[in-house]
Amino acid sequence: MRRQPAAGACATAGLVLSLLIVASARRGPGQYSAELETPAAATNVAATSVDGCPKTSETNEAATNYDVLPPLVPPAWNGKIEQRATESCPFWTKEMTPPKGAPNVLMILIDDAGFGATSPFGGPIPTPTFEALANRGLRYTKFHTTALCSPTRAALLTGRNHHSVHSGVITEMGSGFPGYDALMAKDTASVGEILKQIGYNTAWLGKNHHVPDWQRSRAGPFNLWPTGLGFDYFKGFIGGDTSQWRPSLYEGTKPIEPYLDNPDYNLNSDLANTTISYIEEQHALIPDKPFFVYYAPGATHAPHHAPKEWIAKFKGQFDHGWDEQRKRTFAKQKEMGIFPADANLTDRPESLPAYDDATPDQKKVYARMMEVCKKEEGERKQAGRAGTRDGCHNTSISPPFIHLLISPPPYLPTLSGLRRLYGPHRLRDWPHRPAHQGAGEGG
Repeated sequence: MRRQPAAGACATAGLVLSLLIVASARRGPGQYSAELETPAAATNVAATSVDGCPKTSETNEAATNYDVLPPLVPPAWNGKIEQRATESCPFWTKEMTPPKGAPNVLMILIDDAGFGATSPFGGPIPTPTFEALANRGLRYTKFHTTALCSPTRAALLTGRNHHSVHSGVITEMGSGFPGYDALMAKDTASVGEILKQIGYNTAWLGKNHHVPDWQRSRAGPFNLWPTGLGFDYFKGFIGGDTSQWRPSLYEGTKPIEPYLDNPDYNLNSDLANTTISYIEEQHALIPDKPFFVYYAPGATHAPHHAPKEWIAKFKGQFDHGWDEQRKRTFAKQKEMGIFPADANLTDRPESLPAYDDATPDQKKVYARMMEVCKKEEGERKQAGRAGTRDGCHNTSISPPFIHLLISPPPYLPTLSGLRRLYGPHRLRDWPHRPAHQGAGEGG
């Protein structure tokens, strides 16, 4: 095993972000070409409202596209047109092609799963495919996220600080301040856009969480949807979470309902199958053209809708509680060389409860929650299925959240309280599958 430290926002994207950073290094955040050095918005004088704040601009000057990428100038046409076709000469413009040997890239982002969750990093979740990849590649032992969903994803997809990508907070909390308006403009570019412009096929499958609330309807606009950010194909959900049984799903910008007349439907499996089919089609139809696939399932994010067969696999495996699990994971990480042998485990903050202080009923609740949460193994298995496609350079990223493994909730609810908190009447936007087919969180 080789350890490789990485620095910078979401640097663990490795090859993918290396391609991105090289392509965009000529201009940093807020820097534009000479002719756009002074944005029109800077000289626009806004009227003042009665509360002393400037009114919203009534012109389109502030929305001018300061494109961070070079303009696509069509090459000169070198043919000849005469009065007769026999005397005319056609000329075909050569399509943009990537450099010879450009790799296929599959980038996997797992939601709400932390550094010490999976087996390649000493965690309790067995992920043999990820282990195989790590054993012949690199394990990154240092990386940074923003600790929030939309900002981390924006930084990962652009290689930039999240504020430079207008994503200082999740899109639902966007506000009219620089870096926080949730309106990713052309002053930045996604890795999908950059690779598409040099001849890659690009696809985005799974979670989005980049589109502002007011742009999520079928009326658009769609410039901030994946298909507007450089991805030829999109299948997934636009918000921060969705049901795994009856998801709010889109293909491109069209709503779809693949779960209809399919009682065994599960979004996690559907996304994996679609990813595999996409990659196989690329190999079959255009084997010489590289692809970039961004695979971001949302099954490990709430709501935790796990098939019952996955829950049953982990029955009783978390009865020891989160404090003991922290010690086991840390010891394994030291044994694997991920942490130095003389490293010490940080104390649990006093604001977080000790597992031993929980009542027997509360321990049953939290053990069950972890058994359901461990359905993450099922998600990782699906990701592994996609990651073993021939010709893929795979990189997997996980934001640093480990649910109850590292950060137990600051309260210990009762069984009845948990039912009130997580019951169907409180989760109207997350349709629940019948109990005989699976279980939700705490179910």
